[in-house]
Amino acid sequence: MCGRLGGNRRGVLERISDHPWRAAGAIAALGATAVIVQGAVSAAGTSVATVQGARIALSAAVTVSLERPAYPVAVLAGLAVLLRRS
Repeated sequence: MCGRLGGNRRGVLERISDHPWRAAGAIAALGATAVIVQGAVSAAGTSVATVQGARIALSAAVTVSLERPAYPVAVLAGLAVLLRRS
């Protein structure tokens, strides 16, 4: 089982090495998404475990995205780099 994990890890590193721009795009999209989600949760000021809390957080995410438009653009650009065809 340990050999299998090592093989998977090596495969991931080889894939990142073969496609560094895609890896950078994924990291950029993930980071920008984290900023939007964190801003939305802190702006909502409520638990997102309930349906009402999730709606408030979604509304706050839209507000955060409109206030800081660079982050949604970074998400889209990162996803475009990640998903582009070779």
